[in-house]
Parts: sequence; structure tokens; C-alpha cells
Amino acid sequence: MRDITAKKKNQFKIEELSAKTIKQNEVLKELAFINSHKLRGPLVTISAGIELLRNETDIETIIEKFKLAGNELDQVIKKSVTLLSDMVVDIEKQEFLAKLEVNLVFCIDDDHLQLLINKRILNGIRPSLKIINFYDARFALDSLKVENPDLIFLDLNMPGMSGWEFLVEMKLLNLDTDVYILSSLVDPFDKQKAKQF
Repeated sequence: MRDITAKKKNQFKIEELSAKTIKQNEVLKELAFINSHKLRGPLVTISAGIELLRNETDIETIIEKFKLAGNELDQVIKKSVTLLSDMVVDIEKQEFLAKLEVNLVFCIDDDHLQLLINKRILNGIRPSLKIINFYDARFALDSLKVENPDLIFLDLNMPGMSGWEFLVEMKLLNLDTDVYILSSLVDPFDKQKAKQF
């Protein structure tokens, strides 16, 4: 006879983790679809409306279209945030910041919606948390010389200064703030490269 209790427990944990991963992947797929498709419609309407305003055509109709596009964007953002809020429960959010003395966080990303989502999630975990958003990594680097954040959330692919270039500059300046890379990339090379920092 053999005691296989530990083996069964491990098997159960693997199955549970697999189910969570599948669920999170489904949420991320839906968010990717929302970002790439649902957001573009209202933004195109707003851009077209701005062009029409330059020609001073029917301003009331254009304003109405702006309102509709704004409401559409609001609904898309709310849906994205709801999807992420459901997913965050599975990430054991309370443990993440509870173990750390975190008061100030820098979020660096050229995607305005992603910054909004990050802020909503982080403030959901700790409402008193101060979060400073940067759309340009160069401005964040300048602020690092003055402010001293406890954590940095960093996107990799950005125009101007990329996340990789930001990390190199941090290293050159001997800045040792903890950095969490937030990226949709799944390239193992990027994981290995990230470990160099």
C-alpha cells in the first residue's frame, strides 16, 4: 500500500490553477477584443466630428454624435473594468499590497485605458494609494529623480522611450525601485531579458 494523499493534493492544485488560468485567458481575450474593436468606433466618430466642426456644418448634430460616442466609450470602459474586477479576485489581491509598504505607485503606459484600469484595480485594493500616471516614460524618469515611488508598473512597447530603455536608464542612475512589467507579450526571451533588471 502507498499513501498518495500528497500526490492527489498536488494534482488538485494543478487542476485548480489550470481552471483559473483558462478563466483569466478568456477575460483577457475579451478585453483585447474590446480594446481593438469596441473602442475604435466611438473614437472614429469623435475624430470625424472634429473634422466636421472645422467646416462649421450642423453643429447641433455633431454635438449629439459626440454625446453618443462619449456614452459608448463610457459603457466600454465600465465593461472592461467589470471584467477585470472579477478577474482580480482570483489573483489574491489582498496579499499583493498587504505584504508591502506601498504608498506611491508610478504607472507608465501609453494606453490611456490601461492606465485607467490599473488605477481602478489598485485603488480597489487600497483606496488611499497615491497613483501617478505617465503616458511617456521620459517624464516618469524625470519624476523618479524627485519622487520616490514604492512600485512602478511598466509597459514595454511605447513610442519614444520604450520600457526596455526606461529600465536601462534606471540601472544607469542606480535607481532601485521595484518594477512590475505589465505586458501582453508572452515571448520567453522577454522574460529572460526582464530578469537582467
